[in-house]
Amino acid sequence: MLSAFAVYKTKPDSKNNPKQKLQQQSITIKKKRSKRKHRNIINGIAKTSNVLHEANISPKKQIKKKLNVSQEMEIDNDVPVSQLPRRKEVKDIHVSPLPTKKEFSTKIQKKSKQKIKQVSNKPINIDTKVLKRPLDLLSYLLAPIDVSEFFNTYWESKPLHIVRNKEDYFKNIFSSQQLDTILRNNLLYYTRNVDVVTYENDERQTHNPEGRAIPANVWDYYMNGCSVRIMNPHTYNHKVRDMLSTLQEYFGSMVGANVYLTPSGSQGFAPHYDDIEAFVIQLEGHKNWKLYAPRTNAEMLPRYSSQNLPRNELQAPIKELTLKAGDLLYFPRGFIHEASTDKDAHSLHITVSVYQHTAYVDLLEKLLPIALKNASENDVDFRKGLPLNYLKHVGVVNSAKNTSERKEIFSKVKELMHKMVDYALVDAAADQLGRKFMYEALPPHLSSAEKERSSKEDGDRMENGVVTNIASFSPDTMVRFARYHSQRLVVEESGVVIYYCTENANVYHGEEEQSLELDNTLIDTVTALQNIYPQYISIEDLPCNDEIKKIQAISDLW
Repeated sequence: MLSAFAVYKTKPDSKNNPKQKLQQQSITIKKKRSKRKHRNIINGIAKTSNVLHEANISPKKQIKKKLNVSQEMEIDNDVPVSQLPRRKEVKDIHVSPLPTKKEFSTKIQKKSKQKIKQVSNKPINIDTKVLKRPLDLLSYLLAPIDVSEFFNTYWESKPLHIVRNKEDYFKNIFSSQQLDTILRNNLLYYTRNVDVVTYENDERQTHNPEGRAIPANVWDYYMNGCSVRIMNPHTYNHKVRDMLSTLQEYFGSMVGANVYLTPSGSQGFAPHYDDIEAFVIQLEGHKNWKLYAPRTNAEMLPRYSSQNLPRNELQAPIKELTLKAGDLLYFPRGFIHEASTDKDAHSLHITVSVYQHTAYVDLLEKLLPIALKNASENDVDFRKGLPLNYLKHVGVVNSAKNTSERKEIFSKVKELMHKMVDYALVDAAADQLGRKFMYEALPPHLSSAEKERSSKEDGDRMENGVVTNIASFSPDTMVRFARYHSQRLVVEESGVVIYYCTENANVYHGEEEQSLELDNTLIDTVTALQNIYPQYISIEDLPCNDEIKKIQAISDLW
């Protein structure tokens, strides 16, 4: 479980201040002995290796732990916010005395003034800090091309081939040996997780048998010229998963990946185009690519991928290249592509896919039904009846007619369409796309320090039959979302709901949609947390006059 919320608690001096002690006790919510679902939307930060939380526990029962002042505070990550029902049983929480809000603020200011190191062009481990920050990760993948240049020149426009002449540039991401280990240590099944395919004589064939993909069986297909495709490598490899989760935070949309292992002198797939923006990362060997421009306007930035395309229907390729280990190839959706290996080398690459179904048409698909419903409820013109015998003037059988009645109907429809724009709730439609994203997304990748500040590794512990590390939140606890794109606040007909991805599975739609109903009075509270990210804010400074309700909400989000 991953926490979507960051918490930093400042401990009041209640021992020497009776009034403050009384005030703290009055706003403390006692822990309930009922079952509680951990949403991990809240995360804590402090100058300690321990996570700092003071929430629903009486001060007398809080366990105090000594701070390690040398630990660095991280403020560069984002996490989802869930909804806010009553606080139930808390676990994985941890209490520690913290610096004052003033000390915390000074520490943050000093950190914000530090210069950000330039992304290294050398091979680095995917677990290092550089690859935990979304922009730094994308910069590393695209180097030496600047990220702004990439989006201004290539994004959704034309292919980009980055040649590095550094075979080990991506060596820390994935390897064919790791693929073998995954097959041996996990239950992968043909068609669901693995494809073995060939493309010969202008025909693609899939040779998947039924059942589990046994390594010896897979490698037998490979030795006989079959390409091996792994559909969800991130499920079994944490480095790939962390990379996708980090990129997901940058793009604000689902990010997926497939791994392709192709033997020498072979081609696995027919020419085709996809409905995603593709980043091809060459890991081992090399592969020869042919790229073709979209054939028609309808194939530019398509919404859906194509079937296999015969070569005789294609024009000359606009780009032919050899992708070597350490290189990267980007091409937009709609660009037809095919790839094959030479007789002297195999190829292993991972294709990272982004921005599927994240176009204006997808927003309008959500928007138009909302706008029509809104218009029909607020404008009587939309509810007026159609002309008598309208079926004599419109429809396929009447399409050739040019009657005045037909013209009147078309004119009225256009008028209403123009009026409907005024009833278009763009924010509501965008939130529905956000809800879909939450269901599809990977859970956020948290650093070790963030995990220690979350309900994943902090909180109630069992030691010799005694529950320790009981934690609570108090008004001066400093909090933030651990990720910006890990939660979405949505106003539904039934009320206000927060959808979140912090407890999603590492496989697509592996869990039910995660959500939490929210009290309407706390909308501003959640909005403030979202807008202030990645900075921290004390609970007492969050909007909402009801301190107990705020603390309970934060506790439930954690």
